Amino acid sequence: MQVLVVLAVCVLGAHAALDPKFLEKLTEEVQAVGTACGEKEHATADDMIEIMEHKFPPTHHEAKCVIACYYKHYKMMKDDGTFDKDAAIKAFDEIKSQDADIYGKILKVIDACDAKKQMSDDHCESAASMAACVKKEAESVGLTKEAFMLLILVGIIFFTGSLAVDQDFVEKFMQKMEKIGEVCAKETHATTDDVTDLIEQKDPKTHEGKCLIFCYHKKFNTMKEDGSLDKVGSVLALDDLRNADFELYKQLLAVFVTCGDKAKIFDDPCETATALTLCGRDEAKALGLQDSMFG
Repeated sequence: MQVLVVLAVCVLGAHAALDPKFLEKLTEEVQAVGTACGEKEHATADDMIEIMEHKFPPTHHEAKCVIACYYKHYKMMKDDGTFDKDAAIKAFDEIKSQDADIYGKILKVIDACDAKKQMSDDHCESAASMAACVKKEAESVGLTKEAFMLLILVGIIFFTGSLAVDQDFVEKFMQKMEKIGEVCAKETHATTDDVTDLIEQKDPKTHEGKCLIFCYHKKFNTMKEDGSLDKVGSVLALDDLRNADFELYKQLLAVFVTCGDKAKIFDDPCETATALTLCGRDEAKALGLQDSMFG
């Protein structure tokens, strides 16, 4: 997940084959729907983390209902809990002229999961089952490598884009981010909104949201327990990337150095961590390293 921007940007930079303006509009829309559905279904931070890390089916019923909420918002699930295949296909009309290959793969996923759908009297269970199918079928046709997050509409899957770095490195990194995210959300008592703001790269609104960032920094050894910066730890945190993509490693190292020099140290380490991360976000963008959330 893109929760520690200066680290996550190294694996989440996307070179989209689709129109950037279209992707930006879609990303904003999906993020807004996700926030609304999370609140409506009383999903916890852990629930949202599972969805954003595409753990399908998710553990809790509330998380499954968030997925159903998505489907119903996009008219792909009817009020009676049945799926509308035609609506799912229509949702991707705008893709057809932009990238025929991606569009064809999407249709294959829709066809496969429509044939395999498992219906339940509980709409949330049906939605969770469909999401699990979409994840599996998307992987089988190679969509997990596409630079977009369009299948959020049919499977709530958040793609990492066309990555220059080794896929094995990416998978291991994402697993580490997922585990740390679960621990940090519990340790800091972060809410669903706090997690969502972090994933959407918005400035945290609460102290818990800022401490969630500090927790990530500590886990990656970029900050010490007393709130001071760990410059040695920061360099070591990028060590695995050196072999995966040396050019990207040098760019990320430059971000670390710049923000380490600029960092303002506050009495509250959560404030320091937030300032450091916002600096990392800005410097990464300045270098053309675009971070994708849910895409």
